[in-house]
Amino acid sequence: HSQANMEEDKTKAKKVVTNKKMKTLTMCSRAHTMFKDLLDIPMEERYQVLVLGPGNDKGFVPEFLELSCILWSKPTTLTLVDHNEDVIKSGSTNKIYKLPTLKQVGKDRLEALLPVIDLGTPVDGDDHQLEIPLPCPNHSVEWVQADFTEFDYGTKKFDAIVGLNSIFYLLNNPEFEPHQWNYFKQLIDSLKVGGRLYVDKITYSLLRDFKSHGFENVKLKNLGVFPNPTYRFERTEEEKS
Repeated sequence: HSQANMEEDKTKAKKVVTNKKMKTLTMCSRAHTMFKDLLDIPMEERYQVLVLGPGNDKGFVPEFLELSCILWSKPTTLTLVDHNEDVIKSGSTNKIYKLPTLKQVGKDRLEALLPVIDLGTPVDGDDHQLEIPLPCPNHSVEWVQADFTEFDYGTKKFDAIVGLNSIFYLLNNPEFEPHQWNYFKQLIDSLKVGGRLYVDKITYSLLRDFKSHGFENVKLKNLGVFPNPTYRFERTEEEKS
């Protein structure tokens, strides 16, 4: 290896480390934002939360695990819907979720995930990693194997729906386009008044014309998490007839 090649290899390695760190930072930023936002929703006896697409072929995606941490101390019923049988089997067994380390994300961002979890604080050095057993004792978890179009969403049932990096697969299907706004209505109708639907940038881009389709009882907010923003649709009142 020449000196120039060695320097190039170092640069590539540094970029890989930086990209991994950025991914972890993004996860924590999104979790922190949703933590503050979810707890603004008035809770009755329990939070009712629906998660659409909580897994992939490798198991869980971070948002579901972070959601459990965020709502750790709150009585919560989590309904998790995925069409993949392997995800259901994997998810319905007990898990140990390892939080990012101080070295990966820094003290402020790590503690953003821990305001309601009585597990202490990481004090054993930069590489100390807190482990969180799931499911949480305060949570009732129901796993449902179904396509999003087959699931019974009900009416005024959920305080929050989490549809990050999942709903757009359905909305991007050209055959589904004629049904897109009926499906969006199902989602909004299933929220309690004041309930919130959380989506990613791609899903937002496919639904941002909602006002022109008659959804006067919905308001939108960009929660502003860079580089992967989260958007919130909130049901504000009864739909006007």
